[in-house]
Amino acid sequence: MNSSSQYIQNVVVIGKNKSSNPGQVEIHQFDSKDRLMRGLKSGGLFFGLALFSLFIPLAHFVLVPAFLIASFIAFPVAYGAKSKVMGGSSQCPDCQAIFRIEKSADQWPLEDVCSQCQSHVTIEKVTS
Repeated sequence: MNSSSQYIQNVVVIGKNKSSNPGQVEIHQFDSKDRLMRGLKSGGLFFGLALFSLFIPLAHFVLVPAFLIASFIAFPVAYGAKSKVMGGSSQCPDCQAIFRIEKSADQWPLEDVCSQCQSHVTIEKVTS
């Protein structure tokens, strides 16, 4: 059985004028037990909402089926996520301000917006 782990990934933050700065993000990898628990929690949340919506007059005709369908979609989506970007930092390539990389799915390249200059940036993994 695998165990959950975290590691630091070097990245490059690329601005709108193709200038770039180095940075780092922390990536959390989920083991099979964590993935199963995340899937059950996500699916269970929507299943619970379906049960709760049984008691809402008229709306339950739409909400119950929608939440039941969502529960069967949420489980495999959450279970399928093997890792997650927990966040990181760099410098904005356009304004040179400290740039916080937000928590997101581990799907590269990442897209973000600088909180100082509102510039759109692309974040890519650095391959050694």
